[in-house]
Amino acid sequence: MTETWTHEYEYEFPDGKRLEIGWTFKCFGEKGKTYRFIKATTNAAGTTWIDCFGGSHQREQSRAFDPERINTTTIKVPKRRAE
Repeated sequence: MTETWTHEYEYEFPDGKRLEIGWTFKCFGEKGKTYRFIKATTNAAGTTWIDCFGGSHQREQSRAFDPERINTTTIKVPKRRAE
């Protein structure tokens, strides 16, 4: 069954904004919680969801959201350390 599922480590929204591994975002209906993108998963039926990690400060957990619940105006690229 899992052979028909696809995993993408970058996701582009219809408005042109995108997510990559480690980028943070907020969701509608999740007041004050920030999540980090892990991957986008699509099943055999064509349903896509966003796998992420985060939540409240002391209660972080893995979550999956419908892409329509993600507030694309809150997407942030993490600051990278200069090497």
